[in-house]
Amino acid sequence: MSPIIERILQELNSSVFVLLLILAAIGYALLKIGGWKEKFRHHDEKLGKLDSMDAKLSELSFKVQLIYDNTNPRKLVAAHSPLALTALGRDLAGKIRAEEIFARLLPGLLDAIEKKCPQDTNAYDIQLEALDIAKNTIPTLLTAEEINTIKNAAFAMGLLVDDIWTIFGVYLRDEILKKRNIPFIEIDRHDPTHQEK
Repeated sequence: MSPIIERILQELNSSVFVLLLILAAIGYALLKIGGWKEKFRHHDEKLGKLDSMDAKLSELSFKVQLIYDNTNPRKLVAAHSPLALTALGRDLAGKIRAEEIFARLLPGLLDAIEKKCPQDTNAYDIQLEALDIAKNTIPTLLTAEEINTIKNAAFAMGLLVDDIWTIFGVYLRDEILKKRNIPFIEIDRHDPTHQEK
């Protein structure tokens, strides 16, 4: 063959080889991306299951709390319809100046519950969220002096500090229901354990 044709074939062979390498690299990258996409889809499914499990755990936690409240001889909240402070709960609220603390924290607490409970949220779910916010958020917002006052009152009355947060949960629930013009009777209508008589 002539040197020109040989040179053209050599150039074509190296170009084809480079093209094949590029195609192989693209194919490998697409396989990897597809694998990642499948892993992310799998993780999204697991996260979805965790979200539903979180809701079930929240409900279970609330039921355990109700059982505890009903069997506790020194309960602060009565598990009747709707939840309400007992005489002991009202007495303790006065000793720790719960209404003053609540009034100071109210703007932030309303923001927290508005984020968790859109306008169409029923009264029962609002009650659950209010109790959850009271238990998990309020302790982080108190001053050291307020925490000590609450702990001293709990010690003097033979109570658990965790029981005291329900007082604030009831206050928050009442405030948001009043703000949204939802009657307390609505709590029962959405309570899965409530039965019509």
